[in-house]
Amino acid sequence: MSTIYFSGVYDPIEDSHAIKHQADMFGSKKGSWSVESKKDSRWNKSGEGYGLVCSGGPSEMKEWIEECIKKYGDPPDDATQTFMKY
Repeated sequence: MSTIYFSGVYDPIEDSHAIKHQADMFGSKKGSWSVESKKDSRWNKSGEGYGLVCSGGPSEMKEWIEECIKKYGDPPDDATQTFMKY
């Protein structure tokens, strides 16, 4: 399976307790998100939502990625996802 890269700080080894602590400490932030691929434009979408980089970004972005995986299979190898807080 291809990897979708984060732009931002993300440590996949960080345990769920640390993520929960960070969420409690800083709370969800509003920001803009995007999923982009030059090889397969069907994956391209952007929007706004609330989320944390450490938990995978806004739920709308995660739902879009899940929907694309169901429709198109593995993400293209150039797929990226970004979440930038305001």
